[in-house]
Amino acid sequence: MTIEFGPEWKQTGSGSDAVMRGDLVVTRRGPGVVRLTSMGGTTHYIVEHAEPLGTLDAEARQVRLPVRLTPGRCDAHAFAEAKKAFLFPVRVTLDGGDERVVIVAPPKPLQDRLIQYAARACGLPQQ
Repeated sequence: MTIEFGPEWKQTGSGSDAVMRGDLVVTRRGPGVVRLTSMGGTTHYIVEHAEPLGTLDAEARQVRLPVRLTPGRCDAHAFAEAKKAFLFPVRVTLDGGDERVVIVAPPKPLQDRLIQYAARACGLPQQ
């Protein structure tokens, strides 16, 4: 299975009420039921989603799971020092087996958009 950030991420709201909304896309690579328990945040972002995040049923090829991101810390130091701002931990099980953590990172163009969004939402100068 692969877990990726979907291509469509949109900002809703403005200022401190701004939220980035998009999907995680889970694509089958082998047999079994894939259950995504949760997605954790990072130094920059708080993640909100349904509990559990979602399931890729055995007969499905792909599923899209909605996710919301908001800034986690708004101080300039956090932005300057963040080395793992885009390494999101996703907890996954296959056919009810042991839970594993898969690290999922958005592609670079989306990372750039997310940094700009967070800076705007936090009221920090744009780069």
